[in-house]
Amino acid sequence: MGKALAENSTLQFLDLSSNRVGLKGAIALADGLRENQTLRSLQINGNPIGDEGATKIIDAVGVNCSVRDLGLQDCLGKEVGSKTGGSRAGCLFDPLNPTGHYVLNLADPFDVEILERLKLLDRMDEVRARVRVRVRVRVRVS
Repeated sequence: MGKALAENSTLQFLDLSSNRVGLKGAIALADGLRENQTLRSLQINGNPIGDEGATKIIDAVGVNCSVRDLGLQDCLGKEVGSKTGGSRAGCLFDPLNPTGHYVLNLADPFDVEILERLKLLDRMDEVRARVRVRVRVRVRVS
């Protein structure tokens, strides 16, 4: 799916809603989105891609800004994308607006990745001499 999307130069609207696209499908889709220049609307509503899949797709859309309408309703779920049950306190990490409260489980590789990205954003903010990213992280080790 990702390869076909990367190579396609005419598709403008893609609706994959309720097609049982999981995390692996979301990652493949994200790989294709990075290359695609024509897609304007992507609807992935009602697929169990979880926090990690949604984050991969959002990151890919950020690389290539052709997508103007992205549907991710009913895609986030505790049991998908995180072995520990999705611990981001009901919110999805957005690197463009990372402020918020995060509960991270450092035994979960995805949560460790989020922590590393938050630390990097904080360092970048310090270098730019702008207001620091204010994030409260509560670490839970199981």
